[in-house]
Parts: sequence; structure tokens; C-alpha cells
Amino acid sequence: MFSEPGCIDLLVDVKQMKEVIDNLRSCKGSDDLFFKKGQLDILDWLLTIQSVSDQAYEELLKEEN
Repeated sequence: MFSEPGCIDLLVDVKQMKEVIDNLRSCKGSDDLFFKKGQLDILDWLLTIQSVSDQAYEELLKEEN
């Protein structure tokens, strides 16, 4: 799934979005700060989902053998 062109494009877009959002200068208050923190948490999750899925798959294969 992660080698599909659509998924690759999505991950590239997520990386670009993270670079844009990961700037505190535009925060006008604590609400903006916490909103950005939530956005970054979701983007980080999307960026790590491939490695987490690969690790889980490898562990399942080890358990079968």
C-alpha cells in the first residue's frame, strides 16, 4: 500500500504541510498554539504509520515461524 503513487504523494504533501505548520511565529495565543500542536501530532502520526505497520507485519511473520 505504501508504495502506491497516491500514498507516496500523500506522504510528500504531509511533510510539506508539517514544514508550514511547524512555525510558532503565527501563533496569536494559547489556543493557536494548542491547535498547531494537535495538527503536528496528527501529521507525525501519518508520517510514522508506514514504519509502525512494517514493524507490526515483521513481528507477525516472526510469530508464524
